[in-house]
Amino acid sequence: MIGARAKKGRAYSVACFLTIGILCIAAAFFLTDEYYNMMTGAAIPIASIPNINTNTKNNEMSLAELTKNPPAGSIVCPNMTSPVYDRVVNNSTTLNKNKIPKIIHTSFKSRCVPTEVFADGIQRWKDELPEYSVYYHDDAAVDRLLEADWPEFPDLHRTMKCIKYKGAMKVDLWRMLAIYKYGGIYTDVDNIPTKNFRNGAAILPEDTFFASSDGSGRPNQNVFAMEPKHPIALFTIETILLNLFHMPSLRKPKVVWTTGPAAFREGFRKYQLLMCPQCSEDQLLSACVRPGTNGFKQTHKEPSLHWNWLNPVGGEQVEWKGYNMSKKERASNISGQQHWNKAIYKNRNGEDYSCREYLNKLDQKMITEDWAL
Repeated sequence: MIGARAKKGRAYSVACFLTIGILCIAAAFFLTDEYYNMMTGAAIPIASIPNINTNTKNNEMSLAELTKNPPAGSIVCPNMTSPVYDRVVNNSTTLNKNKIPKIIHTSFKSRCVPTEVFADGIQRWKDELPEYSVYYHDDAAVDRLLEADWPEFPDLHRTMKCIKYKGAMKVDLWRMLAIYKYGGIYTDVDNIPTKNFRNGAAILPEDTFFASSDGSGRPNQNVFAMEPKHPIALFTIETILLNLFHMPSLRKPKVVWTTGPAAFREGFRKYQLLMCPQCSEDQLLSACVRPGTNGFKQTHKEPSLHWNWLNPVGGEQVEWKGYNMSKKERASNISGQQHWNKAIYKNRNGEDYSCREYLNKLDQKMITEDWAL
């Protein structure tokens, strides 16, 4: 009887010891910063932003290797198109006081670009920002960057298999990767510098991010600038890849929300929330210069008013092949470029999958990667 009681007492002691131990472990977790941030929505420490300084083959590829600029005068283009070459300015880091590199990136299908609106617009950037290098990325250069090694984004190549419209969605991802890696200004091919941009002087020396606002208050993805490896670019790329993975339809993607302005807005918002955890949603997206403090970087967002980047020549009406259209529409027709809205409408019917279904079928070898819309 006494032995049984002793055994029972020892069992109670072990149980109490284990219970106290578990409670201590739980208390230790509840007292951590991670638990406090999780429960209160407090800012994540800057150290928790992923280490994005990697040393890989991708990071060793120079812009010259990426764009493969041909010798001047070597390109012969069809009528109504003009050759576009890179313009490299040897600006040493001691001369450039800006955190954002004096580099301009733009892209189109080939180096033979419709002269009016597009090629003329690229020349405006060269003329009005003479201290900036201009790198032109044709489709081959875009593919080289997308196909490079991206250890920061291990699911990039797999998730990209869900992009079946190779125009806007592909370029949305590419432009963020290009700015993330090299930094500088990105501009669509049909834009020109606005007067407010003041030949680049609107970008302040301490700015690490610069954009005007679009009509919905989002940072304008048609023209923007960042320093290399900026968390906003990182967050935007992660948002795009996550949106692609959860895309319910390969045939009818919601481009604006999946890879376009809404994804850029979310990447910008995430970084602003780290900088200002007490800010409201309106304050996070407000047009302002938010100084960099406590290890954060200065961001600069201008209001939409007076920041129309579109080349006004593109809106002029012309007749082409018996049809009246804008010069921008004519330029698109000359190049054979189709707007993504028209492409989606044309392919709206037929066999369809979600991204996850499609990737699963690829894994099961029930379908091949050359499945097309």
